[in-house]
Amino acid sequence: MASSSSSSDDPSGAVDYLQSTVGQLLTEAIAAVAKERPVDAVAFLSTWLRTHAKEHVKEPSRPPKPPAEEPSQPSQQLPAEDLTALAVGPVFPPTPWSPWPNPEVTALSEFLSTAQWVGEGAWEKAIECVEKTTNATGVYVGLFDTDSEGIDTAATEEEKAAPVVRYVHASASHKGLVGTCLPQGQGATWRVWEKVVAEEGQEEEEAPEGQASKSKGRPYPSVYVEDVLDATPPLQPIKFFDMTRLGSFIAVPIVYQSCISPAGIDIAVEHIKAVKERDAKLAELRAQRAEKEAEEAEKAAEKEAAGAGAGEEGGAEGGGEGEKEGGEAAMEPEEAVPEIPLPELPGVEVKYALCLD
Repeated sequence: MASSSSSSDDPSGAVDYLQSTVGQLLTEAIAAVAKERPVDAVAFLSTWLRTHAKEHVKEPSRPPKPPAEEPSQPSQQLPAEDLTALAVGPVFPPTPWSPWPNPEVTALSEFLSTAQWVGEGAWEKAIECVEKTTNATGVYVGLFDTDSEGIDTAATEEEKAAPVVRYVHASASHKGLVGTCLPQGQGATWRVWEKVVAEEGQEEEEAPEGQASKSKGRPYPSVYVEDVLDATPPLQPIKFFDMTRLGSFIAVPIVYQSCISPAGIDIAVEHIKAVKERDAKLAELRAQRAEKEAEEAEKAAEKEAAGAGAGEEGGAEGGGEGEKEGGEAAMEPEEAVPEIPLPELPGVEVKYALCLD
């Protein structure tokens, strides 16, 4: 069994140190919490400590810089080439550029490049990759959903009719979020779907903390909140589904056009029906043609057997009839039943938000 450290043998020194440094401050802070009795004690305590620090803590004063001593003897002047060498410094060969070696990102890119359908497994792989790469506490995905099923039963009729953020995928530490809803107007996630309208020629501007960054070519912004307990306008206060915790929050938009919609499905169903009818008609024409060709082959064989010893007159008549039949070229079944072109399916905008905390 490992022995305990020497600092735990005599804790009186640590207690005295804490009492002399933060003991009085924590006593006042806890007294303020007991007096105010806020709903969110953690947020109140954090705000109280920040306010106290701004009002009472001052930057340490720096001692005045001593005057520079004049050299007792004049320095020897260096040659011009030595001065140039000192100014430029040593010359090193340039370091060759190499991509960031990240096996997680590489494996995910290879998987997505060959995936035929982005299902549950693809989302789980992406979430795991983001969590390992960023070292986030948790990663989860919210869907912009116009169906408010599952929203809080205490919500008003107006809130139930409004769209919600429905959390559909999450890492292992945040599985409890899956199936929950964030009502419209609450939290900071909604900001990622507010389109950024940038004027032509406008350069990218770095926005203050907590605001959307405007970037040319990116219609939707990302959201970054450095302190979730101190979200500044225009962001709404962070919505906590569990106990209040310290940390930061990031939301990245994932928006794309999808043809999977009620209108698109109806058009696709009608196209499938039309293709099946065409295939049935084509099969029927091909069967009729095969039957006709079989009959003609049978008649030709009978004529050949019956007219084996016929004269030139009979042969001439047969040749004329063959020319007449050959002149009437039958239409190919594929020409009689033309191909049905693929329809253009209407696209709908699908909005996701990849969230990290």
